[in-house]
Parts: sequence; C-alpha cells; structure tokens
Amino acid sequence: MIQLDNIRKQYERCVALDQISLDLEYGKAYGLWGRNGAGKTTLIRIVLGVLSPDRGTVRVFGNDPKRDWSVRREIGLVSDEDVYFSELTVEEFLWWIGKLRSTRDSLYQEQIERYTQAFYVDEHRNHLISSLSYGTRRKVSVISAFIGEPKLIVMDEPTSGLDVDSIEALCRLLREHRQEGGAALIACHNATFMKETCTDIIEIDGGKIVRYGPVGTVDM
Repeated sequence: MIQLDNIRKQYERCVALDQISLDLEYGKAYGLWGRNGAGKTTLIRIVLGVLSPDRGTVRVFGNDPKRDWSVRREIGLVSDEDVYFSELTVEEFLWWIGKLRSTRDSLYQEQIERYTQAFYVDEHRNHLISSLSYGTRRKVSVISAFIGEPKLIVMDEPTSGLDVDSIEALCRLLREHRQEGGAALIACHNATFMKETCTDIIEIDGGKIVRYGPVGTVDM
C-alpha cells in the first residue's frame, strides 16, 4: 500500500531523512514517533507527494504520489496546519471533500450526520470555518479525513486542540477504519493516543528509523 525504498531528503546541509525503507500494509495503523525535527513531517509530505525525495522511490497504491494526483483523492488528511478554505461553511467544506472523493450523496449525508455529532460540531455546520475556535476547526479537519471512506488516512498531530471526548471519538473511528481494512499513518506526541490506536510504531531519530515494531515492543 505504501512502499518507500531507500528514501533520502536533504535541506541544504540538514539531512531530514536518510535510508528510509518501509512497506506498509492495509489493516494496520502505523505511528511515527520521535522528537521535533526527527523527520516525521518530511516523511508524511513525501508520502503525500508534496515533496520529492532526493533519492529513492515512493509508491502509494502502486503509483508515484508526486506524479499521480489521483492518489491524493484516496487519502484522508489531517495536517499540522489549519483547515483549508476557511471562507467556506463547515457543511460546504465537507461537501467539497465528499465530491473530491466521489462520495455518493446518500453516504455523504449519513457520514456528515454521524461525524459532526461524534465531535459535537453539528451545531456549527452552517458557520464559517473562519468564525470557529481553533479546537472546533481541528475537529472539522479530523472529520474531513473520514468523509468518503478513504483507503489511507494520514495524520500529523491529530490530537492538537482536541478535547478528551473528541480524542476518544477519533480513537474509535481509527480502530473501525483499520478493522474495515483501511490503513493509517500517524505522527503524534501523545503516547497514550498512539498506544490506543496504532498497531505498529516507527521511531525516527536524526532522519533514520531507529526502532520499528508492534505497539508495546517500542518504548514511548
């Protein structure tokens, strides 16, 4: 599902990633663990096709995500940045995400009802995203990642700004997504969240994989 072969990425004199090789499978949730600056976000951006590696090959669903933009339609994303298109209402933004993923109208309506209620955002559906608090905007971003049932969910610090109830809802949705055959790649500093949602942990330090194994076998 995701194949990385001998990936290297360097920014001027700083080597962000070096000799990264991974073969990630469906039905699993992979946690990226490491300090700030370890290379986690760079790895995520390469998987998304936002960055190209200086060396090595990347395949997501068998294709190069940098060259084949259709790959991104199959990826639910929560970035470490704010929600895009803040001039839209919550409903308009989620509708746009649904159309991007070619979601059936009946499934979209079912999902928006379910997810906005799960994250207590239903009362804000007709509000402009720009008018919402940071925490509520983060909830909208998380909801958007699940719209259309994407095969792969990629998250960078998804618990940032979320309250306890929303983190519990996110854990539940990620487990359900995995049990239905989906996959996830998650970078987060919340060890409890990672242990509850991930099947495997990939620890990165200095741009290299230093430990990789099932959750519980990698100290966090």
